[in-house]
Amino acid sequence: MNFAQFVNASGLLPKSIISDGRIHRCATAKHPHKKNGAYMFDGARGFVFDWSESSEAKWWNDKDFRPWGDEEKRQWREKRISEKKRIADGYENASKKAIKMLSECTLGTHAYLRSKQLPNATGLIYSDGSMLIPMRDIDTDKVIGVQSIFLNENQDGFQKKFIFGMKAKRAVFRIGIGRKIILVEGYATGLSVYEAAKQMNLNVCVICCFSSNNIIHVAKTHGHFVMADNDKSMTGEKSAIQTGLPFSMPDSVGMDWNDVHATRGLMAVCVALSKLVRKVA
Repeated sequence: MNFAQFVNASGLLPKSIISDGRIHRCATAKHPHKKNGAYMFDGARGFVFDWSESSEAKWWNDKDFRPWGDEEKRQWREKRISEKKRIADGYENASKKAIKMLSECTLGTHAYLRSKQLPNATGLIYSDGSMLIPMRDIDTDKVIGVQSIFLNENQDGFQKKFIFGMKAKRAVFRIGIGRKIILVEGYATGLSVYEAAKQMNLNVCVICCFSSNNIIHVAKTHGHFVMADNDKSMTGEKSAIQTGLPFSMPDSVGMDWNDVHATRGLMAVCVALSKLVRKVA
């Protein structure tokens, strides 16, 4: 029995087996919508753990397997501590770099915003011509990174990139200070949704989460509604459903709410937002 078979036989449901010697959380057969399971595999040795079953790890054992001795376990723990420190140091360095970059920006219009039919919107323009979106920790409001938006090498479209080493989980950009919170993915979508909310005199704050997966993380503590993207992969819809919040999504595949704004006008976004708000009125 190889390690993957051992994991499955133990009732764990990982999406894949990563052999990096780190602990990876995953779903279990008994709780497929939670992450009660975990496994560790370094390519030669591994164990599984299920919080709902036992308080002890189950080690993989085949004919060529030799369990870790105390010294090997100590070395592995030290390696994990060192890895956590390296990641934490990377987060802090990314934060410092982001703050410095933002301090060097000027406020102005940008070709990306014009391409999104937001000609009156302004952003933070960096010295290289890119536009920077501050990314703050949802809990502490600390700047933990930036998203940069810039023309690609062919000069025929735009690329988005996070600053290297930053912590993207629960990183957000807020638009407005209203009481009700609307969660969206992208910055341009957030601007369009907020423009519609202002048109309707709604007391809302729009929080840009930068990815559908991060919407799930943010929604655990913040949010009343989700204005989701209609991705061909259905990731936007699946994430919105997973939040448990009321949500609205464009009726055309491949569109987000900025696309609706750009192609059908702001009133189309207003109509969708009005229907969404009335669901819980």
